[in-house]
Amino acid sequence: MSQESNCAPFSSQFMVAGLLAVVVLVWGLTWPIMKVGLDYILPLFFGSIRMLIGACFMFAVVILTRQFIIPMLADWGIIFSVGLLQMAIPTALMHFSLLYVDAGRASLLAFTQPIWVAPIAILILNEKLNIGTIGGLFVGVIGLLVLFNPTAFDWHDYNTIVGNGLLICSAMSWAAGIVHVRVHNWTNSPLALSPWQMLIAGSFLFCLSGVREDISQTQWDHELVAILAFVGIVATAFGYWGAVT
Repeated sequence: MSQESNCAPFSSQFMVAGLLAVVVLVWGLTWPIMKVGLDYILPLFFGSIRMLIGACFMFAVVILTRQFIIPMLADWGIIFSVGLLQMAIPTALMHFSLLYVDAGRASLLAFTQPIWVAPIAILILNEKLNIGTIGGLFVGVIGLLVLFNPTAFDWHDYNTIVGNGLLICSAMSWAAGIVHVRVHNWTNSPLALSPWQMLIAGSFLFCLSGVREDISQTQWDHELVAILAFVGIVATAFGYWGAVT
């Protein structure tokens, strides 16, 4: 076996690890940027514009890379599942939570979805508990308690309780989507379906925003445009692309 072939797997693993690190960094930076954005725009409208920008960008990507497809009937279940459970609902809950919770704490609690995957899979898929699952759940729950820190929590502050509760619900919704993704029989690649999922998420949030919010309150200026461009293209479109690549 040549030296080049020996190096190829290592190089590929290094690139995947590097891409994952970039995605983690981008998503970490997104939280304080989202919190600033909420000074200009209401949560649901923010989420809808973010997702629709991401959808437009991903449609361009799949068209340019010749991966554009019209989803088949078998694809629409996972499109709606990911679009709602992993995109629309978590995004809305995260945005609302940032009205009450600091960006740093919010980012930690929102990404506790691995903790909820196992119990959801056990309840829905009848997966069996094993030593590895029990150990993972134990470590995850301990980690959640450390992050939540109930002894230092102000249980009399209604807004704080609501904000943290929204983050936990966001993580649980995302976890339910992950369980569906695990068992779905893919007929097209996740990347090819991603713009359709973002379009569903953005359309759902836009309709909800039209019912619940007065979008005329949006304070349009160059800073909000820059924030929307970052969260729409970099955090949403690039972040999702990096996660599924």
